[in-house]
Amino acid sequence: MTDDDIETLVADAVKREEDVPFMYRDASEHGWVTCGVGKKLNSAREAAQLPFEVGGRRATVAEISSDFVRVLNLPPAHVAPYYRSHQSPMLPDGYARDLCRRELQSIYLPGVSKVLGGLDVDSLPLPVVRALLTIDYTCGVGGLASFHHLLGSVARRDWKGIVDRREYHMKPPASDATNERLRTWFAEAA
Repeated sequence: MTDDDIETLVADAVKREEDVPFMYRDASEHGWVTCGVGKKLNSAREAAQLPFEVGGRRATVAEISSDFVRVLNLPPAHVAPYYRSHQSPMLPDGYARDLCRRELQSIYLPGVSKVLGGLDVDSLPLPVVRALLTIDYTCGVGGLASFHHLLGSVARRDWKGIVDRREYHMKPPASDATNERLRTWFAEAA
């Protein structure tokens, strides 16, 4: 993947997840505490590993942990600004995109490759990688692995067949617009 390809994938992630510099609960059925570009935080301890700031200085572990608990105790499924308070620790400008870029390269792209049986993701057309990452972000790696027909067609590079058979189609909560974007990307590769 070229640097431009990675930047395209980061832009896709930002469009899908937004770039939110504070902690909020995502729209999943679990309502995970999240920040940045869809970065799920499993615990206050994990949140404290990130370089949150308060008033221009590095936030303390206590400030970050307190905000994590506050957000976790709010109801899920609201828009991100609902979770922000005047004391919310904030990620520095650009940090969320940098973290997204690093995780794309170290977690998500290798994860997709693993689901594809070790197929080198770099050998795939960029629109196909964009589609697979969108499914991965939406459904998780376990969810992507359940698209057996799609994965077989990717291995055979049968882009037209994927489109004709709608093998990319995700059920709700995926939107019609997301499914149309997937169709377009596979069609571009055909």
